[in-house]
Amino acid sequence: MIAARSLTLVAGAGTVIVGLVPEDTGSAWHLVGAVVYFAAGAVALLLLGCLWFRQPPLGWSILACGAVSFGALVASGLTGMQVPEPGTLERLMGCPITIGVAAVGLVAQRVRQERAARSAGRVRRPRTAPDI
Repeated sequence: MIAARSLTLVAGAGTVIVGLVPEDTGSAWHLVGAVVYFAAGAVALLLLGCLWFRQPPLGWSILACGAVSFGALVASGLTGMQVPEPGTLERLMGCPITIGVAAVGLVAQRVRQERAARSAGRVRRPRTAPDI
């Protein structure tokens, strides 16, 4: 869990670099920040997805977001971004991270609620489908 938090922090730092150094300035720092964001964010989601896989349905969706982002990152490395639509490849690297981190927040909130309920001595009953 510490590794995922650290990777998320590193990914956030990459986002800050990308925001402070726009691509049109010609600086290599924009590329460095983007790669750091994409790599650290994807790996963090893969780790959390593996840890929370049994938290349906969000656990597997976090893993899927990490896999899509990491797969697009590998594809961009193999092709050197020399594809017909490089913007699409960038979106496939970045958007799943944004969605996955939002899902992580939902899972973390649920985990905190369950821990609070257990520490207060209340046992949470599993949800069942209503009778029709």
